[in-house]
Amino acid sequence: MAKYTAIYDACVLYNILNLPDPNDRHVLAAAIVGRVEFIAHLCDLSPSTIYKAAKMIRGRLKKPPMSVDDYLNCLAKQGLSKTVDFLREAESLI
Repeated sequence: MAKYTAIYDACVLYNILNLPDPNDRHVLAAAIVGRVEFIAHLCDLSPSTIYKAAKMIRGRLKKPPMSVDDYLNCLAKQGLSKTVDFLREAESLI
């Protein structure tokens, strides 16, 4: 089922992307969907590693420092909603 969702998402993106060479739209759409799916897949494989990585990355953000909520909102704005949902379940760890 997830494979078909990814294909659908790529098709939707393909239709709304505006690039100088329209023949490149499929490449960008696949890259966008692939990045999102890849991170979500990692969350399933090794949750503790993802929590540690998110905590480390958030800790490096010092100007200005980010609260957990600000950090997750930033990820959400980047289209990482599945990852944000996963991280929200363990906010105390990040």
